[in-house]
Amino acid sequence: MRYVHGKDTGMTLLRGGTYTALPYTAETLRVINRRVPLAETVGRKKRAVFQETGKTVTGCFVTLITMSDIRELLSLITSPEESFDILMNRGYDKIIYRNLTIKSFELRGGNDENVKLKIKIKETEDSYTELFSPATPDLEWQREKTMSYMDYDFTAENCSEALGIYLFSFCGNYEEAASYTLQVNGPVTFDTKLTESEPLDELNLLCLIMTEEDTVALRIRFTDLCPASDIGGSDAYGEQLIQRLFNIDGTISIEVRGTNTYWGKEL
Repeated sequence: MRYVHGKDTGMTLLRGGTYTALPYTAETLRVINRRVPLAETVGRKKRAVFQETGKTVTGCFVTLITMSDIRELLSLITSPEESFDILMNRGYDKIIYRNLTIKSFELRGGNDENVKLKIKIKETEDSYTELFSPATPDLEWQREKTMSYMDYDFTAENCSEALGIYLFSFCGNYEEAASYTLQVNGPVTFDTKLTESEPLDELNLLCLIMTEEDTVALRIRFTDLCPASDIGGSDAYGEQLIQRLFNIDGTISIEVRGTNTYWGKEL
C-alpha cells in the first residue's frame, strides 16, 4: 500500500462539485485491464489466453476524519450509489480517478487512537483516469484535529454505562444488496451484553473531535444486532478478552453534532 505524505503530495475528494482535501492517507488506487478468457488454441494447451475488453479503476484508500471532511466522508457510505472523483497527487504523477463508486467500507477505531475510514473501489466500466490539467485544483490538506475513539464510547441500549470495548470495526458491503457488520473487542464481565447469545436490541457508538473552539460528536446507533459467530477471545495479562461479530439487521442511524453543526442519515 502506498502512503501519501510530504509537502508536494496529497489526495482530494470531489463529489457534487465540492473539493475536500483529505489528511495523511494510504492508498492502492490503480488502473487494471479488464480481460475475458478465450478457448485454448490448438497446440497451446494449458496456456491461458485472454482478450482485453477495457480498463477500470480498482484499489482502496484510507483516511482520517476531521471537522473539514467528516460530512463528505460519511456521505460516501450513506449514499454509496453516488459517484465521486479522487484527485491523487503523488508528487511524481498527478492523476484524477473519475466516476468511482464504493464496493465496501470499514470504519475502524482503537482505544485512544484515530478513527480511520477505508473505502474500497468497485470495478466498473464507467470509471477512468485523466491527468491534471492547468485548471485542476491541487489542494493541500491543512493540519487540524482528527477524530478519536475511547473505550468508554460504546454503550448498550439506552444505558449510559460503557462496555469497555477497546476496538471496533464497522463494515458495509455494496456488491449486491447492502449488508453491514459490527465487530467489537473488549473485556469479559459477568453482566456484559456482549456475552449473550441472543440478538442485541441496540448498541451506541460515540466518537469525538475536540478543539479549543468546538467539539464535534459522531454518534452511530445500531439496532437489531444478530450474533454472526461464536464468542472468541483470549486471556491476556490475566484478563479474559472477547471478540464478537454482529450482523446489523435493523437500522443504522449516523449523526454528527457540534455547536453550530448538525447532519444525520440512516442506513
